[in-house]
Amino acid sequence: MDQYKDYYRLPLLLKRFRFGDKMSRLFYMSQFDQKLWLTGAHDKKSRTYLPWVLEQLCMLFVDSKNEYGNQTLDERIFGKIYNTVYDHSAEFIHPDDTATFASDMMQVMGLTQFKLSQRDSILWYRHNYLFNYCSEKVDVRSAYLEKFGANFVDYVQMAYVCNRLSAMPEAYKYWDVYVYAFKASFPQCMPALTILRDEYIELNKRFSAGNIDNYSYCVRPSYQYAFIQEKNSLYFPLPHLLTMNITSGFMYRLTEDNNKLRSDIGKFVLEDYLYDLIEGAHSYDKVFREQKYNSAQGGNAQSPDVIARCNDEIVLFECKSTVPRMGIRWLAREEIEEQINRVADHIRQLYKQMKVFSRYNPFPEQEYSYDQLWGIVVIQEDPYVDRRKLYAKAAELLKISPDSDDYNWLVRHIKVVELYEIEALHLFGMNCIGVLHALTDEARVYDVGFPACKSDGSFVHSAYSAFRDRHHEWSESLTELLRKGGYLTQ
Repeated sequence: MDQYKDYYRLPLLLKRFRFGDKMSRLFYMSQFDQKLWLTGAHDKKSRTYLPWVLEQLCMLFVDSKNEYGNQTLDERIFGKIYNTVYDHSAEFIHPDDTATFASDMMQVMGLTQFKLSQRDSILWYRHNYLFNYCSEKVDVRSAYLEKFGANFVDYVQMAYVCNRLSAMPEAYKYWDVYVYAFKASFPQCMPALTILRDEYIELNKRFSAGNIDNYSYCVRPSYQYAFIQEKNSLYFPLPHLLTMNITSGFMYRLTEDNNKLRSDIGKFVLEDYLYDLIEGAHSYDKVFREQKYNSAQGGNAQSPDVIARCNDEIVLFECKSTVPRMGIRWLAREEIEEQINRVADHIRQLYKQMKVFSRYNPFPEQEYSYDQLWGIVVIQEDPYVDRRKLYAKAAELLKISPDSDDYNWLVRHIKVVELYEIEALHLFGMNCIGVLHALTDEARVYDVGFPACKSDGSFVHSAYSAFRDRHHEWSESLTELLRKGGYLTQ
């Protein structure tokens, strides 16, 4: 038997190879895969390595400290190790578990793979808004600058440069080009993105609960840190994750152990962002912020965060800063149940708000039936839990029978959707009405997320367009920088 086929021996076998070789091999494969994502170009002679498997390999490579050998990790041996890790990941979920197999697959695949298909510029735009937010109620900008030490737009430009370098011809696929570009233009950004190898190993243990089986789908330290420092050397093993590092990675680090800031961002910042996003799409007749009203008991109550009308239909958006719990990535059942309970309670809350719409209707000239109302629980990140389980739990909380008309209305008129999907529609001048109607179909009522929609390109949200226009300026700066460094001769 080939020794490299044993997953559990890899931590020891990997000590044979120089750490720099292991990091360099990952760097090359990661930026090559990133080129395919960015350009769609595919060289049939070259093998494509799945980025989520490279992320798992990085965890194993960093773990294998105190290397005793000085061997070179060539492509042949790397391919064997890659295949072993890939096969182990595929065996993590057992088809024999028929009751949970489909939902388990959706969870682990969604959490490790789906994010990579999201458009970088949308994620940059959102976090530029969030990290620069400052009001009387909450000052995210000051907390952000204290934590990360540089303007967010500097990090965005750095990620843009990384994408451009990865899309360049093969001659530029060398770490020294990235080092030159990053250190010349973004020295202020490097410290916050750098982690010591020993610290990375500690995060490996924390994020995986100390079990290398969980490396297949757990949170990776490379989601938060781009550069790994070992003695006097700096490595950049996974360029494809740089956007994640500076967006969701930074948000996690900013709010970790700071419940008040996390709560304030969810309560104030995301609500304002959602309103500006939807109002700026110009795809509804009228958009209102949260409305205050008197409850049936005579107390003060609030409507959903955003209320939008299109013709004779109303969409009510309730924003929640919900993110997936760490343990659901390795299918910890108690954490999955807790996640279901939390999101189901969001559904319960929105259902009850929608049932008293007449108390806060901002369009008093018209009355609306329940069939004209649509509700969306907008969550920051989708945990990809089974929608049947979400609705079943919500119905239990609401004391609704699964055979009732109320349940039938619930599953068709209230959806749980990740913020990115709301952005992907509204930044390009679309609204939710069409996709909400599509999801009433019996075959799609439990779908995760929205069906794909394509804009005709005639409209782009003005704030997003202005943010994106800076890319041309950055492209010219990069070209000039590479010329000065002797990497471009024309």
